[in-house]
Amino acid sequence: MELLKIEIKAKTPFISFPKGDMIFGNFCWLLEKEKIKKLVEEYEYSPKVIFSDFFPKGYLPKASLPDAILFDDYKIEKRKLYESKKYISSDSFFKKNKKDKIYKEVNFINSYITTHNSINRLTNSTDEEFKPYNLESFIFNQNIELYVLFDKSFISEDELIEKIKTLGKFGFGKKSSIGYGQFEVNSSKVLNIDYDSMYSITLAPSNLTEKSFYIPYTKFGKYGNSLSYLTYKNPIILADTSSIVKSSKKYIGTSIVIDRDIEIDNNKTNIIHQGYSILFPFRGYEEFLDENFDK
Repeated sequence: MELLKIEIKAKTPFISFPKGDMIFGNFCWLLEKEKIKKLVEEYEYSPKVIFSDFFPKGYLPKASLPDAILFDDYKIEKRKLYESKKYISSDSFFKKNKKDKIYKEVNFINSYITTHNSINRLTNSTDEEFKPYNLESFIFNQNIELYVLFDKSFISEDELIEKIKTLGKFGFGKKSSIGYGQFEVNSSKVLNIDYDSMYSITLAPSNLTEKSFYIPYTKFGKYGNSLSYLTYKNPIILADTSSIVKSSKKYIGTSIVIDRDIEIDNNKTNIIHQGYSILFPFRGYEEFLDENFDK
């Protein structure tokens, strides 16, 4: 499988923060019927495409380890300062000495609230009663990066980029139908990473069965497009992004089948959820992990 880094520029505000499992779901709706059938049928033992979360350009997430372990100069009275440093620069991430790691507080999101008005779609007016409501959204104030691991025999790099561009034109997540969540692709680059570490970090929520350091992430998904009549998916619990696992592979996780035998276009199929995550080698903390991982 090939690893691709894509630089993205947001064009409109977002309501839903793009996490890997959500991007995967939106991407699947853009695939042709034969491709989506192959992806679903083989997903349990052979994922064809895996997405990371959106990250600020030049940064990766801080690992789900105690701050006292991550920072050499940690002091309890400054714990809030360390907690605010949620990202590590990409240049220092791959260095083997933890003293060379550069953690930062990256404010790459501006949040705000806009007021909207409820419309009666039958009369196309507000009727006699004025029903305003607030909508909380955010805008990326800098370019962002997305990592994609994909099987070249399933989808080519050019086709993958075109699908992501199409997703950006339609918009991602909640309220995309009224213009939210639109973005454009600035550039893409194939990465060759040396997986020489015994430990790795996840770049998206994943369904882990191995021992790991992780923070739980509860997902209450909703159906979209032609399946919107079903409303809610079965809830699932995942290990959130930045989990630490004992692996030197390119990805980790297991398949998740949300619902079985759902009818789509007169054909029954299973509904899958991205339970896999891209892995990056995690170096510099082997002493702590060797002592504590299997406890």
